[in-house]
Amino acid sequence: MIMALGKKIKEARKQAGLSQEQLANKIGVSRSAVAKWESQHGICDVDNLKELSQLFGVSMIIF
Repeated sequence: MIMALGKKIKEARKQAGLSQEQLANKIGVSRSAVAKWESQHGICDVDNLKELSQLFGVSMIIF
């Protein structure tokens, strides 16, 4: 089964031991942006995906 992008972001964030606020601060977005991505109510742009992949040490393909 293919996991939705928001669920992958949430899983990676939790594995890193970060709150939504902490993740948002690390990549320069609002906490509400992270919450929207994780709940599938917003779309993460390519620049933010790059930041996330670098932060979590994964390929953008994973997301």
